[in-house]
Amino acid sequence: MVASGSNSQTVKLQNRAAIMRLILRGEAVTRKDLAAVTGLTKATVSVAVTELIRNGLLHEGGSESVPAGISGPRPTLLEIRPEARLTLGVSLSDDTIEAGLLGLKNELLSQWSAPTSRGYAPVDVADFIGECLDRLTPNQQRRLLGVGVALPGIYDPNQELLLSSDILGWRNIRLKEQLEERLGVPTVVSSKVPAMAISEYLFGKPRAAGLLLLLRVSTGIGAALVLGGQVLAGHQGAAGEIGHTRVPHATHLCRCGRRGCLESLASIPAIQEAAFGRFGSLAWNALLRNFDNGESEVSELLIERIQYIRDVLETLVRLTAPSSVILTGPLIDKSKRAFHILSNGLSTATGARPHVSRSSFVGWESIAGIGAVCLQSWIYNPNAA
Repeated sequence: MVASGSNSQTVKLQNRAAIMRLILRGEAVTRKDLAAVTGLTKATVSVAVTELIRNGLLHEGGSESVPAGISGPRPTLLEIRPEARLTLGVSLSDDTIEAGLLGLKNELLSQWSAPTSRGYAPVDVADFIGECLDRLTPNQQRRLLGVGVALPGIYDPNQELLLSSDILGWRNIRLKEQLEERLGVPTVVSSKVPAMAISEYLFGKPRAAGLLLLLRVSTGIGAALVLGGQVLAGHQGAAGEIGHTRVPHATHLCRCGRRGCLESLASIPAIQEAAFGRFGSLAWNALLRNFDNGESEVSELLIERIQYIRDVLETLVRLTAPSSVILTGPLIDKSKRAFHILSNGLSTATGARPHVSRSSFVGWESIAGIGAVCLQSWIYNPNAA
């Protein structure tokens, strides 16, 4: 049911956002179905759809099939025009900045990246984004909704403040404010893992229903929950920081300053460091290939580290009872065996088995994630319904 309110312009925007989101997710693709799902009158739906078509966001496609023997006009299918609006998604890591130009269905149109020195600053991010914007054609610039930036760390969306990023070495930075002032374009900022979860909810295949849990194992280890299109961010956006869960009896020093954190044992750098100590200089892909092939010493090391992650994941699944689980990151994306260990037999307290899969956006999860956050903020806002 679409919310009503006293401000007619606000209600119109809410209705349009709800219609766009329903069409995107395939939940209602005709005027009749939109009226039935939203509770709006057919006239209200028709006005909103006509305006969206006039603005170039929707177009009318083919006709809906009807059972044999039923006469009369067939309902016209509504489709989103993916090229009608664009976003620029930017992903920050410790040694690279990546960017991608995305359409309304979060499809990747162009991609750029640049290596960075450790300890780079927000001004370097602004310079890189400025260079990307300069590469856009005048027509692309006219269709650009704005810029999104995904970063590792704890970002408080209410304060629009990056509280901390151990990977970047940043504390208490108002990146959104700085970028908007420098670049003059609307900007959205998000932590990486929650952004990835939003992209899986809105654009992943299969589309998630119910509670979605995403777990990422990379330089850090984090999780995020999405329910009804909303990230369950917790106080100050700090929910999901499972990389700093304490592993019993572990004493490894974590970059956060504590000992025994999950990240200090099972993040990609931690696994690489342990592998170097055991096997010398062995490339990451070669390590995972040996693991998937069952090489005994490599298997011993990786199974131990992956089991630490599995233990925390089992607790998360029992605690939250998700219907969908997405596993992502360089370990999971490239190792079938790692994915199997983490996913096999996961169940809730009632014995229900969530649907477990890899990301739909392997290789560009962060860009897809922040693109989805931009589109959710400016087009598919769940608060509009």
